[in-house]
Amino acid sequence: MSLGDMTIIKSLLGSIETPKLRVFEWGSGTSTTYYSKFLQSMNLDFEWHAAENSLAWRDRMEKKIKGADLDNQVKIHLSEFPGFWELPGFTLDDPIPTQSLIENPNAERYVKMPLEVGGKFDLMIVDGRFRRRCLLVAKEVLAPRGVVFLHDAQKPKYHPSLPEFAHHKFITTGTMPGSSQQSTIALCCMGEDTPIKQF
Repeated sequence: MSLGDMTIIKSLLGSIETPKLRVFEWGSGTSTTYYSKFLQSMNLDFEWHAAENSLAWRDRMEKKIKGADLDNQVKIHLSEFPGFWELPGFTLDDPIPTQSLIENPNAERYVKMPLEVGGKFDLMIVDGRFRRRCLLVAKEVLAPRGVVFLHDAQKPKYHPSLPEFAHHKFITTGTMPGSSQQSTIALCCMGEDTPIKQF
């Protein structure tokens, strides 16, 4: 993520007023521990859920979570399936996931994991597999004042799901670390009174 992305997420985490902040992200990583430590430092009551499709990566993340003393507040939910680039016949010329992967029951469970966890979420970070489909699920479980953060929103393949939200806005947030690529995000919400007004 760019520094601008990080600033926006921290601002959202600090401005959503709720007795207990509930976050869901598709795709665990550095953000999982970084933002959870940020919430801890602010003495906010929270729970953080992340969907992951790689067993090896889940195990690696759980070690980091335990090492950071976050295992009471952060939970990685595994629904294992291969990355599309790991499947036979993958080429960069045709990088679209195969129908067999799209219809994989574990991929479907990954997308719908927030429904399995239950309840409403105040912030949802879409930064993993099947982002267009994850956006549709996010709409179903978003708290009234909740916000969805879509990473890599410059990619047109994600755009068909955005009109499902009452409001969405694109923001170019700066250069990605280690590259010249600009980061673009989309913030989405259903209500009028949400924190995206500040951006």
